Amino acid sequence: MRRMFTRAAVGLALALLCACAKPEPKPDRAPVVQSKHRMVNPLVDSEDDGDGMKVEGTLGTLEQSAIQAGLNPALLEVTTCFNGEQKQKPYLGGKATLQFRVARDGTVKKLELKSSTLGSMVVNRCILDAARTARFARPRGGEAEFDYSVELSGQILPVVWDPGMVRDEIEKNREKLTTIRVGRRSTSLVVPAGLVITMHLNRRGRVVSVGMVAVEEIDEEFASHLVSALKAIKFERPNSSYAKVTFSW
Repeated sequence: MRRMFTRAAVGLALALLCACAKPEPKPDRAPVVQSKHRMVNPLVDSEDDGDGMKVEGTLGTLEQSAIQAGLNPALLEVTTCFNGEQKQKPYLGGKATLQFRVARDGTVKKLELKSSTLGSMVVNRCILDAARTARFARPRGGEAEFDYSVELSGQILPVVWDPGMVRDEIEKNREKLTTIRVGRRSTSLVVPAGLVITMHLNRRGRVVSVGMVAVEEIDEEFASHLVSALKAIKFERPNSSYAKVTFSW
């Protein structure tokens, strides 16, 4: 009887131990989208300009929580678009910064893609299209303007090149990159001011993806021709499977 009781007690103890022991939590998967914002010229109650004059802030403000709430639906669209592109181009990844001007009713009044190192015109366009649909709470103190950065993580980490790695080939082909030729006829394209290009290259030194931003609006014809012309150039071969480079025109 004692032996049976002892076995029963041991079995009960093991059962309790198993019930109380919790499995180790699995590490959370890193989010695809990481973001932050910075207010531009935020509203101030009053500041002394040094001459005894009071200067009132010219723009309103939005809290971080209000900005995030307004952008969350748009970020879901961006993530969906990015994941779709990444299936074919696993090396895609980088950071994009948007500047918003939010009207008093919370709608997007003005939107600009200030910078992007994603290296994809498709993803850049997805980000802009999705961001335009955002709806925010009413800003405090008038229209609000802020920068918002989104970082998208790639599946493959390409080696990052210094712009000097592609400068010679770009200079050698500069005319071809900005001129459309049809038969004997040639048309020079206008390069938008402040043009910055990010491109990915494969192990053969060929461009496989291009993204660009500029201070001025980028013409579709110019962008299409520039991408095609860049893909026709053979650059130096990367040491790894892919290389990424960002350079100013």
